[in-house]
Amino acid sequence: MAGYVNFFSNTKYGDLISWAILILAVIIGTKIIAWLIEKFIKNITKKTKTSLDDKLLDAFEKSLMVAAVITITYIAANDLPSLVARTDLVKKILFVITVFGAAFIIIHFLRALLSWYGEEISEKTDSEVDDIFIPILIKVSGLIVYLFGLIIVLTKFGISITPILASLGVASLAIALALKDTLAEFFSGFYIMADRPVKKGDLVRLDNGEEGVVEDIGWRTTRIKSATNSTIYVPNTKLATSMIQNFEAPMHKNFFTIKGGVSYESDLDQVEKILTKVAKEVIKDTEESVKDADPIVRFTNFGDSNIDFAVILKVHNYGQRHPMIHNFIKKTKKEFDKVGIDINYPARKIYYAPQPKRKKR
Repeated sequence: MAGYVNFFSNTKYGDLISWAILILAVIIGTKIIAWLIEKFIKNITKKTKTSLDDKLLDAFEKSLMVAAVITITYIAANDLPSLVARTDLVKKILFVITVFGAAFIIIHFLRALLSWYGEEISEKTDSEVDDIFIPILIKVSGLIVYLFGLIIVLTKFGISITPILASLGVASLAIALALKDTLAEFFSGFYIMADRPVKKGDLVRLDNGEEGVVEDIGWRTTRIKSATNSTIYVPNTKLATSMIQNFEAPMHKNFFTIKGGVSYESDLDQVEKILTKVAKEVIKDTEESVKDADPIVRFTNFGDSNIDFAVILKVHNYGQRHPMIHNFIKKTKKEFDKVGIDINYPARKIYYAPQPKRKKR
């Protein structure tokens, strides 16, 4: 090798052996750095008050292998002629790898900074502009950086982008028609992130009854994790045009209703006292409840088998209501059994009208 690495210049295939050693050394060095980060440095950054160092460290860790490839590529671009008899094509390929590898690294660090700003800084500001546009910037940052990378590559190769932009004007119509559905999903995703009917972390119920926590809003689909830990993928166009119940908006304290019924023979004053007593006990004993919110007990309907009632309780987060419902039902059934209050099975009484007597002929 005439350039940087040739440890066996007097040996047959010495340049190949040198390159194999170089690649192996870079890979081993990368693995050692990754191990040191995982074992020691992350323990230090976890103790700091800000998450910025954690996010930058994660970005650095994800970029390690790409940085290793760029290192080898850079050396190869200056030393590879002794291996492949100096061709412009090889150097062009290596240049492309370097540019887009660097773009990959920049994207990870840029997203780390934007994510940190969105989580720690934008929530403290009075303006909602950063709350809206930071998630959008995180999504589009990759596209922007790669676009700049492409412009650099084209400029390096002496390709003018002006004719390309002109031709794109004609081609864009055909592309728009071919990708009509994809573009609809794209703009729906943009609308959801800008208008924010839902955002990451919200507990929502779709118009088909599906319920879960929003995990991510992508360009084509929104990912929702259900209570059974399964993942629901909802097309953005459907989410943008559907009726959605968002239990996190406008506040995190939520009311919920427990419905039931008692037989028509029951003393309703006694039923109301028991329901109120049980509800207060559940509020006191359940961590998720809002302690200063009194329960509301209402009789709502003359049902087919029971007189229906509704008990309204309040919880800090709607997704935490299930333990309260569980405890309320258990305690209420026990109290009803003590005093003999019945909850009837669905039943109907059928009365037959007396048949008129037929005259004898």
